[in-house]
Amino acid sequence: MFGGQGVAPLAAPGVPGGTASAGAGGQAGVYHTLKLDDYSKCPVAVSCVAVNKSGTRIAFSPSNSELHIVAWDGKTISPVAVLREHDQRITALDWAPDSNMLVSCSQDRNAYVWKEEGGVWKPALVHLNFNRAATYCKWSHSEKKFAVCSGQRSVAVCYYAEEDDWWISKMVEGFESTVLTAAWDQTDTVLAAGSSDGTVRLFTAALKSVDSKPAQLFGPDVSFKKMGVQFFAVNANAWVKDMAFSPSGDTLAYVTHDARIHFLPVTKGAPPDPAAVQSLRCSGLPHHRLIFVEEDKVIAAGHDMNPTAYVRRGGNWVEGGKLDDSKAGKQSASAGSARSAAFKKFELSSSQVGFPRPSMLWRVPLCRLPANPTELPVH
Repeated sequence: MFGGQGVAPLAAPGVPGGTASAGAGGQAGVYHTLKLDDYSKCPVAVSCVAVNKSGTRIAFSPSNSELHIVAWDGKTISPVAVLREHDQRITALDWAPDSNMLVSCSQDRNAYVWKEEGGVWKPALVHLNFNRAATYCKWSHSEKKFAVCSGQRSVAVCYYAEEDDWWISKMVEGFESTVLTAAWDQTDTVLAAGSSDGTVRLFTAALKSVDSKPAQLFGPDVSFKKMGVQFFAVNANAWVKDMAFSPSGDTLAYVTHDARIHFLPVTKGAPPDPAAVQSLRCSGLPHHRLIFVEEDKVIAAGHDMNPTAYVRRGGNWVEGGKLDDSKAGKQSASAGSARSAAFKKFELSSSQVGFPRPSMLWRVPLCRLPANPTELPVH
């Protein structure tokens, strides 16, 4: 499932306005069009989406201050809750897979950690100290802390203080513009962040009250005694939209608004080398999100409404093909589930690089990719 701007795949019937429509292959009720905006008369966008570990719960915001949670059983969708704690548009969501805690952040400069107790979702306020909008949030692998990016040119590393019974934060600074995305390495002691200043930075992010004593991952010149120390930066020459570490942590991939995807080797023993970054020009429009599905396989998606596969072959990253055939979207409704020869060719190419075959054409820019695509139906 991929969140889209303008159409909400798998949105609940209880969302304001709209009617269910048929996706590719004639599947009814695959997605749900939200109500039209009063001014633009265009469908209201889905600003963010998150999915739980089992894929049975979906959280999203229809580009306002409301947080909708729905249940998905593989066939039907039913509303669970509508949470209204934020005052302004929700910008990001992230669902911790094991603890089942959901973090949300908003343009109201606040973040909440939501926890379900007895069927009721209860919020816990996060002390951020932001004077600008929160733009992105991401749980660490341990789920003991998370990062919240902001327009304040900083990132808040948030953790739970048991003695005070609330979530507090420590600031990571050094940016020249709004921070748009962040990613944790596998040890949770390194935080990568990308900004609209066109730079990717790596910071030490170990917290004494949360993490065990960190190892000297990058040699004696990089100390982890203090949180928030920048030890690496590389110019991406464009807004950094999203980033992710590979499962081993040896590669950092990030996408930029100039329609490029970049791969930075992060080998242990010494700080990364900016000259080692491999950059690829996308064959379509700029990507907005990316995920590693394997150590050598990445899926990226965004403004061209067509997920793209990237694979590493012989030490170099190459584009592995599109997951959908754009020509199939032009077929008439009478064609039913018939597929063009070109679609079959793309389907074959995607299966050759080890990616699942798609079952739906996306009609809108893609704003979110699931944390674990193997656990979700691709509709």
